[in-house]
Amino acid sequence: MATANKTAAKQTPIKAGKTVEFGGMRFTKTKTVTVPVLKLMPDAPAYVRVDALMEVSKQVKPKNAGEKDMQPATIMHCTDLVADSECILIVGKMLQSVIEETYPNGTYVGKSFEIVNHGKRGDKAYNSYSLSEVELED
Repeated sequence: MATANKTAAKQTPIKAGKTVEFGGMRFTKTKTVTVPVLKLMPDAPAYVRVDALMEVSKQVKPKNAGEKDMQPATIMHCTDLVADSECILIVGKMLQSVIEETYPNGTYVGKSFEIVNHGKRGDKAYNSYSLSEVELED
């Protein structure tokens, strides 16, 4: 049994509604309860399809007494196109601004993008991003 768990941990999570075979058994995922965060690595492209409108996450409580509450993040539910798995993308203010200006009224939902986080440039307090709309080819 321990071997099956180690092997299962290495597999990419499947999306709800998809069926997978593992260890001679077939499983269909019916509901995703927790979704991993897709971290944008510096200068590495991430390919995602946006599945829902951006939303503000829950308030994060401080780890230590006396610290201030962290501001809630803006998040976007996506599909990581490389791993073909559900994910949450934490959307920085600059990226949020570019997406909302370019795709007003939530028209970014259902579209696929290449997103590159270029980090902080010079003395800027925020990360800069490259955003490109992409099309999936069959």
